[in-house]
Amino acid sequence: MSEFMAALFNTSFVAGACTAVFLLFFSLWGKNYGAGCRKTVWLLIAVCCLLPFRLPVRGYSVAIPEVVIRRGTAEHLQNAAASGDIAAYLAAYLPQGASDRLRNAADSAVSNGIKRELTTTDVFFAVWACAGVGLVLYYTVGHQIWKRKILRQGQECADPDIRNILQEEARQCGLKKVPRLYLLKDSFAGPFTVGVLRSTIVLPNDVEERDLRFILRHELLHCKRKDILRKLFFLSVNLIHWFNPLIWLLRKAAEQDIEIGCDEAVVSGKDRTYREEYSDVIMAWVARSNRRWSAVSTGYVQGVRFVRRRFDSIINGSRKKGRALIVAACVFPVLVGSLLHIQSGGKVYAVRDVPIDYGIEIRTDLDGDGKEDTVFVKDTAEGGRTYSQVIAKFHDGHIAQMNYPDSRTSYLVTGDVNGDGLADIVVNRASAEGGYGSVQTHVLHVERNRAGVPELTEYTGRFIENLDLEIKWAGRENEEGEALSPKGREVVWPSGFRPEDSDFHGLGATIFERDGKTMLRIISCVDLQTETVQCIECSYTPEGWYIEEMTLIRNYWTEGWNVRLLGNPYLLTPATEE
Repeated sequence: MSEFMAALFNTSFVAGACTAVFLLFFSLWGKNYGAGCRKTVWLLIAVCCLLPFRLPVRGYSVAIPEVVIRRGTAEHLQNAAASGDIAAYLAAYLPQGASDRLRNAADSAVSNGIKRELTTTDVFFAVWACAGVGLVLYYTVGHQIWKRKILRQGQECADPDIRNILQEEARQCGLKKVPRLYLLKDSFAGPFTVGVLRSTIVLPNDVEERDLRFILRHELLHCKRKDILRKLFFLSVNLIHWFNPLIWLLRKAAEQDIEIGCDEAVVSGKDRTYREEYSDVIMAWVARSNRRWSAVSTGYVQGVRFVRRRFDSIINGSRKKGRALIVAACVFPVLVGSLLHIQSGGKVYAVRDVPIDYGIEIRTDLDGDGKEDTVFVKDTAEGGRTYSQVIAKFHDGHIAQMNYPDSRTSYLVTGDVNGDGLADIVVNRASAEGGYGSVQTHVLHVERNRAGVPELTEYTGRFIENLDLEIKWAGRENEEGEALSPKGREVVWPSGFRPEDSDFHGLGATIFERDGKTMLRIISCVDLQTETVQCIECSYTPEGWYIEEMTLIRNYWTEGWNVRLLGNPYLLTPATEE
């Protein structure tokens, strides 16, 4: 759906830009071109509204983000409970393999039409579709009411003289099938043509013979050129792009040139006297008509400025067919679509403040739905093994978990490290086999699979080295000749959070805020004997954690730096030598 809406906005932008350019061009030099040229230009632009064009060249792309307004609920799981023992899995911690069964049940429910989440794309689509359907109903019902009201006031013409004139004019216009002719009692209902499959010409019953021939020739040309079908096409394009005011102007300009095109065909090759007589007929019917026309019909009254354009075209004619302009109308939309391309962006969530919290059980908004969820860590010893379970319980009944073997003494920190308005989870686990009491750090976030089931997913543990970084000692400036670490050792540039990834012996991690920015702080051991550690403060990027500051600290535990930097009651202490 997001791709569809992006394509719709893209084609609407291209067609709107082209419409604005050609409207400006024709307002300045339109008298030099015939209505046939202008109609072709409008038709080409209308086609662009349905078929997006883009050259395979590098242009400027604008991505429209898909903002998630409301996340999915557990109704689909409850509905699927009858087909499987889903309640048993929701009531307890999910054992190994249960998540697959849960996902399969959710997939089955979602395939039956359960909606997972509400995004701005859904809102745009709903508004676009509802307004479009409303306009379709408005024009359809209005046209049917108008048609019945008009035709109810008259009857099919049975006058042989009028029918002979109709057949004679039809032969001169090259029409093989003669349209029906209705005469109305209402003398203020100007002549028009209605009907897509079968054309019907409607006239007042008091038309004089001279006016009758002019009027019939004009309306028969509408029938020959299938102008009702053209107007229906432009109306359809307008309804698809109803939100774009330039497409309304496109339709209006096209319909006006359809009328002017018939005028030009009627007076083509005629002398000035004939042109003036035809103009007098139009003026007379413009003055007496007070009807509001249907969108799917032809009519004479469409504004004073338009009538002035018609008279100018009838009397003076046109001089250029505009073949070069038609070619430009073919090329210009493609170029515009290549220079600027609108596409769908990724999903984002409404930004909200996520408080930083510590503990083994924390209540926070994990999935961005504005409701409070629970996340806790559970250290377990089983069968001679120790492992940790990070378990997230959502207010809608979903459960997600992540198992980590060979760890103990775990605690959590929550906050928003990537700025998407959702709570992220920092898991600190004291490894029983890592040496130096090493702490393994994992940063998790919640993602929903295609079935709408939330899952815990790890952020990357990689670091991005900052080449401009100046490493400092805590509480003092770097002094010339001073070693950055005791015993002449170099600073360890970590490749990842976990001790098994490098020599990076983690001691803990936390989320903190500085200058309105939420960041991640990692503490690692440099030298245990002198209690020297390095404090890495980094910000999240999709490629890894960008190191913004690194500080070396001596006397880490004895001077209480652990409390100041990690700031939580669940501190881990280094292992002691026996």
